[in-house]
Amino acid sequence: MKKIMIAVDAGGSKTKVCGFLPNATKVYESLGGPGAPLVLAGEPQFLFYEQVKQAVTSLQEDYEITIVQLGISGLGIVPDVPKQEAALSQYLGVPVSMVNDALIGLYSLLGIPKAETILVVAGTGSSVIGFKDGKTLLMGGFGHLLTEKGSAFTLVKTLISQIIEKYEQRLPFTRLEKRFMELNGISSVYDFKPFVYLKNKAKMADYAKFISAEASNNDPDAIKILKQAGKDLAYFVIKTHQHLNMQASFWLGFRGSFIQNALFVKEELMSCLKNDGLKPRLVEEENDSVIGAYYLAKQKGLI
Repeated sequence: MKKIMIAVDAGGSKTKVCGFLPNATKVYESLGGPGAPLVLAGEPQFLFYEQVKQAVTSLQEDYEITIVQLGISGLGIVPDVPKQEAALSQYLGVPVSMVNDALIGLYSLLGIPKAETILVVAGTGSSVIGFKDGKTLLMGGFGHLLTEKGSAFTLVKTLISQIIEKYEQRLPFTRLEKRFMELNGISSVYDFKPFVYLKNKAKMADYAKFISAEASNNDPDAIKILKQAGKDLAYFVIKTHQHLNMQASFWLGFRGSFIQNALFVKEELMSCLKNDGLKPRLVEEENDSVIGAYYLAKQKGLI
């Protein structure tokens, strides 16, 4: 029976499940909702398990499934990953491995990493991961309740926080702030409580598209917010570079819909790195992060 591995990219806004043959040919794909774990009654809950189960059921009649390799956004909140791996493995009936989604993103850049490399992940959430001499280091990635910066969610949070602070200081709202409130039916800053707290992180992050659209129309306040996101991400890149004692020249890649689509963010990040004396070489390939799970399984000898 032919062998296959199942790759899972469980991100902040969507989950992609793929089946890859040993030669990296993709023969299966499905898309689902947010993949980051939810916390219910103090326990992490994953909403994508049934999606993975459907993949296993669909593929196991024709293939020997060697591993289900998952890259999961927010995996750091799970206190006992081996316990979760064992439970999912028992449910699926196949071996399971769980890692942070940034790691499979790193492997998606150049395959099994060998050269000094840094990946910036910025979508619903954000993190930066670096590789040198067999060692990986994750910077950021602590989530929106702690130190997260440079993500689509924090972009929206910044705008809303500015509006609230303007109100408290009795300062006039900018055009951008007024327009955001009008488009979302917000007549009072107190309306932001239900507006924010009754939505999940992915839904809030989606409002970053408004800021990007206004920046494309040359709104100075929108541009300022986007450039600050670039500066924040550059900070994490520089700290990763320093912690790993990298050379000035290294491979740099980007994953996540926000960093890849928003105006000004990537440009500001690159400008900050240049000003700090770094000379990154950009990874031009636009591989999907999910392929990184295949390369990780291949490195382990599991496909």
